[in-house]
Amino acid sequence: MVLAGDAHPSARLNSDPPACRLLRTHSHFVPDTLGAMGYDVASTGLRLILDRRLPEFLQGRLRAVAADFVQEAGFEWAQITNFAIHPGGRRVLDVVADELSLDAEAQESSRGVLREHGNMSSATLLFVLQRSLARTPAGGACLAIGFGPGFSIELSLWARPSR
Repeated sequence: MVLAGDAHPSARLNSDPPACRLLRTHSHFVPDTLGAMGYDVASTGLRLILDRRLPEFLQGRLRAVAADFVQEAGFEWAQITNFAIHPGGRRVLDVVADELSLDAEAQESSRGVLREHGNMSSATLLFVLQRSLARTPAGGACLAIGFGPGFSIELSLWARPSR
């Protein structure tokens, strides 16, 4: 993925409107989860650390974190027309769907990438985001949610410009 701001020379050379705009990002660190997710450096390379309780860390928390983020960005929840959720596994997606009241359509990009490629760590969200933004209508907004070491909930809000 390549992101360029409006002041970047490539933005001035291209007369086409951007395919999408990154509006806002936020990291929310979940208390008392240090070591729940990350990497261990081993002689054979990096070893992924994933606590089995990761879905539990989201329960009762994700909805408020996401809703606050959307509101602070100046949006209403109803204005979010699509979602790009990192598919850390079926259990994670099930908890996210419950927390955010997402129907099958809203989860299709995430579940499709998980089904076709599995969890490819951080890069997985880029695959999901590509599909989700393609399904987001012009003038619509897409909420992307990933998860990071520490354990953190990573949020970003994307917009498809109106043509």
